[in-house]
Amino acid sequence: RRTCRLNQVPPEVRFGSAPRVELSGMGGIALSDLPAGPQALLLELAAIYVERVAPAAGAGVLEMLDLDALRFLWAGSPRRGEALNYLLHGEDLVAEFGNNLHHRPAANHVHTVFRRPRDELGG
Repeated sequence: RRTCRLNQVPPEVRFGSAPRVELSGMGGIALSDLPAGPQALLLELAAIYVERVAPAAGAGVLEMLDLDALRFLWAGSPRRGEALNYLLHGEDLVAEFGNNLHHRPAANHVHTVFRRPRDELGG
């Protein structure tokens, strides 16, 4: 398992091809520690991932999530066009976004991952 320091972007997404999702020690800020505005944005972000994968089940999945366990982890630059990675994760949701650093120009395309660890064959 690869980890990264704050502001150090991993070279690729963490959970794209891993047979199991291991989130222990991933950290990030808890949804409950954020003010109402950022909380709403993170819930909207979670909804975007869920609804893209299963539009009919989107609302049901979001209602099942343990929002107290939901966390957000950011690595990289806040400036447009520079490398970044974020991870929105909880007990049954992993949504990850990263732009690739190995292509030139850097940060010119993205990878996203959406997983539900409790519903995977590996889990």
